Amino acid sequence: MNMNNSYDIMPQLGQCVEARLRNEGSELKVSAISVTKNNGVSRRGFSIKGNENVSTVIYADDMVRAYEKKEMSAAEIADSVTDMYNRAREGICMYSGFDPSKEEVLEKVQPCLINRERNKELEKEVPCCVFLDMLEVYRVFFNDASIMVDNRLMNILDISEQELFEHAHSNLSIAEFEVKELNQLLYELTGVKPENVYGCGEPLPGPQMYVLRRLKLAFGDAVLLEEEYFGALSEMLGDDLYILPSSINEVMACAASQCDPEMLRNMVMEVNRAEVSEEEYLSDNIYRYRHKEKQFEVYG
Repeated sequence: MNMNNSYDIMPQLGQCVEARLRNEGSELKVSAISVTKNNGVSRRGFSIKGNENVSTVIYADDMVRAYEKKEMSAAEIADSVTDMYNRAREGICMYSGFDPSKEEVLEKVQPCLINRERNKELEKEVPCCVFLDMLEVYRVFFNDASIMVDNRLMNILDISEQELFEHAHSNLSIAEFEVKELNQLLYELTGVKPENVYGCGEPLPGPQMYVLRRLKLAFGDAVLLEEEYFGALSEMLGDDLYILPSSINEVMACAASQCDPEMLRNMVMEVNRAEVSEEEYLSDNIYRYRHKEKQFEVYG
């Protein structure tokens, strides 16, 4: 079954999910959806809405593919989606019908960065500005979930781009980021010193790498919009920095004089192809932070 036909079966599967939920006594409305995410990644799933002002989106691409291959029945999909909804672990909380107020959006909006080349269509639909080779876009954060601000929401709530920009950056200025040496971070995450992994018993050779990311929320690449973190790290190292875009969730940095920028750029490209998901991809480029000028630039 081709992709176009797969979308035709989504409403039928949505009806099965709705019937399964109502068997549990839930008065819920289920709609089949297709959502274009960051970098043009398309996701299929179901929007489940009750009487409250939020709906839960359950993405079901793997299940739909299994259904297409006759490896999973509609009833099994309905059971799985119902279980996911009840556990609320795989769902993404989204405001339905743009219900939040203008004040709530401006209070909770923050900027983040996405790849520009892969989001040319999205660039036409959302308020944004260019930062290096990326786009600065805006997300409203609700606990662990978020929605991207688009032009429709701006019009409905009568928010100007200047208002959005000012509030987003004001909120970002009080967000919590951390700068941590990579080996220390790996040790904290695994309990194993990196040098012991390779059995050498000594610190690993090569330049020290630092990870810059948010402490709580995703989209840690927004740290690039907070120049003072890089200024402080550059001051500590007594050098300019090369910055590696690990993903939309974090970036890495090292002293410029200790690194071969071509090697770093090749490493970023290799990691992007092998390890980073399409949705979390940020850039194949690396950046230089010039301490004296307090400015970023694309290398090469």
